[in-house]
Amino acid sequence: DDFNYPLDNVHLLGYSLGAHAAGIAGSLTNKKVNRITDVDQLVKCSHERSVHLFIDSLLNEENPSKAYRCNSKEAFEKGLCLSCRKNRCNNMGYEINKVRAKRSSKMYLKTRSQMPYKVFHYQVKIHFSGTESNTYTNQAFQISLYGTVAESENIPFTLPEVSTNKTYSFLLYTEVDIGELLMLKLKWISDSYFSWSSWWSSPGFDIGKIRVKAGETQKKVIFCSREKMSYMQKGKSPVIFVKCHDKSLNRKSG
Repeated sequence: DDFNYPLDNVHLLGYSLGAHAAGIAGSLTNKKVNRITDVDQLVKCSHERSVHLFIDSLLNEENPSKAYRCNSKEAFEKGLCLSCRKNRCNNMGYEINKVRAKRSSKMYLKTRSQMPYKVFHYQVKIHFSGTESNTYTNQAFQISLYGTVAESENIPFTLPEVSTNKTYSFLLYTEVDIGELLMLKLKWISDSYFSWSSWWSSPGFDIGKIRVKAGETQKKVIFCSREKMSYMQKGKSPVIFVKCHDKSLNRKSG
């Protein structure tokens, strides 16, 4: 009031004990200030990390990181929470969208190790087929994504279990925007230790399609084998999948 400055333009930020001070300062005003941000609530890891993430959101306002509402970290790691319906996702930091909610919710995201922290999240679903019933645990894979802008190759991931005729969902992220997805390669990594069984024969699965959902764009893409099915063997060359041809477009144009 002393400076005759409109409170609608005031944004108070608090860090650690300062978050409490910002809340108290806001409560002591005759009118509500426009915005109060508790920086510590952005990230439940370290105090300093939360500050860096907020600074990053100021420096990269046009390209904010996106976080996703999820009930548990386990569900997020399976890629099950990349929906933006009904305010299930939001921007991180300064460009956050105001949402009226009866209760607080947990939001999850992956980040780079340094600025800019933004990454691009993907849910990948693979169905492993075969004539023989087999189960393998803690299996390492690599996936490469190719798009209209760039590519991200040899992204490592591990599946706790892989069984015949089952579908598995998992989360991947890339540090670069690869654009619209066009093709992917999948490789099953061989064990680091020597095995007589793998010497004589390598286990494998048939894979017909791979489904991918991009969290940032909310687009879903189905990748098909160049043949009806691709046989992926452990320790062998990667199998290639291309964006499936949309038959519905053919019917419309024809």
